[in-house]
Parts: sequence; C-alpha cells; structure tokens
Amino acid sequence: MASTVVPVGSINSNGAPSFTLPTQLRAQYAGVGKYGKIPLSGTGVITWQTKGVGDALQYEASLDIGALFYKSTLTSQGNVNAAGIHPRRTEEKNTGKAATIITSDPASKQVTITGKEGVQPYDIHGQDLLTVIAQLGTFVQTQPKWRVAGEQISFKVYRPSGIKPWRFQSQGMQTVTVNGIVIPTVHVVQIPLEGAEALDEQHHFWLDPARHGFPIKLRKVKNASEYVELTLKDWQEQ
Repeated sequence: MASTVVPVGSINSNGAPSFTLPTQLRAQYAGVGKYGKIPLSGTGVITWQTKGVGDALQYEASLDIGALFYKSTLTSQGNVNAAGIHPRRTEEKNTGKAATIITSDPASKQVTITGKEGVQPYDIHGQDLLTVIAQLGTFVQTQPKWRVAGEQISFKVYRPSGIKPWRFQSQGMQTVTVNGIVIPTVHVVQIPLEGAEALDEQHHFWLDPARHGFPIKLRKVKNASEYVELTLKDWQEQ
C-alpha cells in the first residue's frame, strides 16, 4: 500500500500524533444489497485529494455508488485544519432526482440548501455524508479510546432535508477479510440520539486506522429487507 500522506495537526490536547489524509486516493468497492425481494449487486468508488500546506489545506472528494439502474453521486470540497475536516460545498445527485447543492459559509455563519427555503444555522463541526466518514477516521487513527467499544460522538450532518444530528458509537476492533487478507478495523455504528425514536436508516463503518481511518467496509440499512453494503476491492494511493 502506498503511504504518501498529508500531515495535518493534532486533534488532541494530550500530545496524540497528528492524523493523516491521502494526497490522492481512489478506493474501489464491491457492492451487494437487497431491495425487498430483489438482490442487488454493484460497485462503489471513493476518491480523495488533499492539496495545499499549513492552514491552506483543501480537499476534494467523491463517493459514487451504482447498482442496476440506480446511481448515486456525492461530491464534496472544503478545508482541513487541526480540528479536522470542514465541508464548504457538497453536491448530491441520485437517479431520477434533481441535484442538491449544500453550501456552508463560516463568514456569514449560514448554510444554504438548494430546494429548501431560508438558511440553516452554521455549525463549525458540521459534516456531510462523505466527510463524516473521514472525520471519524481521524479519531480512530489518533485516539486509542475509539478502539474500545462504547466511545461516542455526535455530529451535525448536512442533508438535503436540512441539518440532522447523528450519533456514532464504537463497537471496538473487528476484522474484515479482503482478498484473503485479514484487516483489523474499528467498527463504528450510527445510533439513535438520547430520547429519540429509532433510526429510519442506520450506517455502519469498518474503519482502518492504517489507511487514514478510511472504510474497508460500509453498510447502510433501511430495514430488514433493504440494505446496501460495500467492501473494499482495490486501494490505489499516490
């Protein structure tokens, strides 16, 4: 595995090592799933590029998922600093639906979402559907407590319907076998907020601390008869 990385800054105050992000990455995934009684198969691709130096670090990233006649594309651009990843522009496009563009402006403290009237409140720790994975990855790289079941954190996540509070919990270390190789990962699961109803969909991530905390496997479960799961097939890093 290539290991060209961008050192960012420590996210801890206790001297923990800095997290890293790929300078250029293309990770391909094999997809399986189920929609009612219909089995699904497809592919997924995550790309990530980090450029700049010091406080001027920027990233560009994308997540593409395709199965049968369905395709979902998410692109994200933003900044990186010692506190983590900060999306500034996110675009989501799903088959049969108009694209949604989400823009975060820290200067005006506002978030705008196309198709939604008014503005949303800005959150300095807000993430989108792609960067929330990478942000969790910075924790599993540098904070040993995330490798033990029970650690939790909440994010505000930018979605087409508005800003949603999501909570994640570590399930501890679990192995995932890829191309016959056993890889130790940190299994992180989205859980309901305190006092909230059950989730209408749940996200699972198996994050590899040795690959910048990026996912070896990820799964979205809608209900017992609808889910999609992606498992790493090829990792190309430059």
